[in-house]
Order: sequence, then C-alpha cells, then structure tokens
Amino acid sequence: MAARRRKLAARDPEDRIPSPPCYAAIPVKFSEKQQASHYLYVTAHGVRQGTKSTWSQKRTLFVLNVPPYCTEVS
Repeated sequence: MAARRRKLAARDPEDRIPSPPCYAAIPVKFSEKQQASHYLYVTAHGVRQGTKSTWSQKRTLFVLNVPPYCTEVS
C-alpha cells in the first residue's frame, strides 16, 4: 500500500485532477481562509465557420463549474 502512495505522489499533480475532455482545470480559492481549491474548467470557445457572430474568434473562453455566488469582482 505504501508503494502505491509513493507512486501516486510522484505523478504530476495535474494528472490527478479529473476534468471533462478538452478542458483545462484551474484551481481557484475564493478566500484566504479556504483550504480546499475549487476547480474551474476552461476551453477555447469556437464559433462555427460561416456563422456571422460578434464574438471574437481568438479571445473567448467557455468556463464550467462557476459557483452561483460568484460576481465579476470575485
């Protein structure tokens, strides 16, 4: 059992964060008192070709797992 823990500890910590396919996990703490991290999952947002959109092709993110109590300031 101890050998398995050492093997898991030797891995890159990012490998242990489960995230949806094609998304990157970003650990976030909303206060200094918070011990555990909350994870936001982000990916580049792409607009379909041929679609007339006002959204920028290169500067738009799609974010998952945003808590409902978050504001633009926090």
